[in-house]
Amino acid sequence: MRALRPYFPLSCTVIFFNMANNFKRDSFWMAKIKNQFYMLFDRNLNGVVGKKDFDMAFQDLVLRRDWKDGSPMWKRANVMKSNLWTNLTSDADKNNQISLVEWCTFWADFAANYEKKNDIPLWFREYIDITFHIIDKNGDGLIDEVEFVGFYYESRHIPNTFLCFVESAYRKIIMNGQRVLDIALFREMILGFTVSRDVETIGNTFGEMIVKQLVSRAEFNRTDIWEKKNKYQFYTWFDQDKNGVVSKNDFDIHVKNILTLTNWTEGSPMWVRLNDVFSNMWKAVKYIADTNLDDMVTIDEWLNALEKMCRQIQTKTLQIPQWYLRYMDVYFDVFDRLGNSDGWVEKEEWVTYYGKCLKLPQERSEKYFKNITYEQPNQPVMRYPFSFLLPYIWQNLLHFLFDLFVMARDANGPNDPTQINYDYTRGPPTGPSLFDREEGLIENRIASVMYNG
Repeated sequence: MRALRPYFPLSCTVIFFNMANNFKRDSFWMAKIKNQFYMLFDRNLNGVVGKKDFDMAFQDLVLRRDWKDGSPMWKRANVMKSNLWTNLTSDADKNNQISLVEWCTFWADFAANYEKKNDIPLWFREYIDITFHIIDKNGDGLIDEVEFVGFYYESRHIPNTFLCFVESAYRKIIMNGQRVLDIALFREMILGFTVSRDVETIGNTFGEMIVKQLVSRAEFNRTDIWEKKNKYQFYTWFDQDKNGVVSKNDFDIHVKNILTLTNWTEGSPMWVRLNDVFSNMWKAVKYIADTNLDDMVTIDEWLNALEKMCRQIQTKTLQIPQWYLRYMDVYFDVFDRLGNSDGWVEKEEWVTYYGKCLKLPQERSEKYFKNITYEQPNQPVMRYPFSFLLPYIWQNLLHFLFDLFVMARDANGPNDPTQINYDYTRGPPTGPSLFDREEGLIENRIASVMYNG
C-alpha cells in the first residue's frame, strides 16, 4: 500500500526532501494540516493519535450515515480506514501511533510526491470518496449547502458564530450557484486542500475557511500593559534615531552600535551575518507593518501588525517569526564576543554584558547566570556549548522574550513587566538606544525563570 516515499537516487532524494520542507515552511499549509490532526483525530489534544482515537473518529463519521455493520458501504469504509491507518503509521519507529510532527511530515511527503509525480494513491482516492458519501446524507450524488454546513457543525464542532465562514466557503466553491458540488469537484477540493499552497486553488477555499475560523476564534484584546510594553519595544529597540518612526536607517544604526560593541571587522563572517540579519529583519518588519508603503513604520502600524501576529501565533497558524529568532541569535554571539568567542557563554561574558551594557550590579548578573546554568555551590561553573545552549537554553529564552513583549497581556501575572520599576508612560527613551533600559526586556523574563521554574 505504501507508495509515498519511493526510492530515489541521492540527488533526487535531496530535491524531494527540499520539496517536502517547502510545505512545512508554509504557515498557511501547516495551519490546515495541523487543524485536520486535532479536528479529526486527536480528541484529547495530547499531540498523539493512537489506534483508539482513530477508530473513535471513524465510528463517529460512519454513524452519521447509519451504515449497518457488514453492509457494502460499511465494508468499503472499513477497508479505507485500515488502509489509511496503515499508511499513516508506516513511519520508521513502528509504534502504531502518529504524533503531530509525524502527521505533518507524512502529508508534506505526500504533497511533495504528488508535486513530483502527479500520482494519487488508491487509498487516498477511497478516503476522498468515502468522505463525500458521508457528507452527502440524502445520497443524491451532490453536496448541498445544508449538508456541507451541517457536516462541519456536527462533526467538526464549529460554533454557530463561525458557521458564516463555512457558508461563505460553500458559496465560493459552487461559484454562487454556477456549478454543483459533485464528487468530481469534491475530489479536486480535497486534493487541492492537501497538496496546494496556492490560496486561489479550489481546495484552499476550504483551507481558507478553516484558517479564517481559527484566527477569528482567537480572543486577543489589547490591554493597557500590552500597548505600553510594545510601545517601549518600538521606541527602544527599533527607533534608533528617535524621530518617532522606524525606517531602514534605524536598522543601519543598530548594526553600527553592535559593531562598536563587538569590534567585528568589516567583511568578517559575523559582520556579514549581522548585516544580513538586520537587512532581512527590516524587510520583514516593513512587510508586516508598512501598510501605506511609505518606507516607514509608525507606532500604530507596528501595534496593528503585532496584534495580527499574536492572533496567528495563538491559533498555531504562525510560528514565532524567524527574523525575530535570528535577531536574538545574534545577541548570543554578542555575549560570547565579550569574552573569548569560543562558542560558549561563560559567567564572565554574561556579567560583562550586563555590567557594561545594562549597568547591572555584578551580584545580580551572577545570580541570573547561576540560576540559568544550574551552577551548584563549590563546583565549577557549568558551561553550555553553542550546540546545546542555543537549541535548549537560549532558544527557550527567545521564546520567553517573545511571549513577554509581544504576546502577554496580563498585568497581574508573574511575568508582569511592571514588576520591574520602569515608567512605560514616559514616551521614547533618550540616551544610547541600543541598550537603554534593556533590563526591562531581558531581566524580567529571566527573573521569571529563576523564581517560577
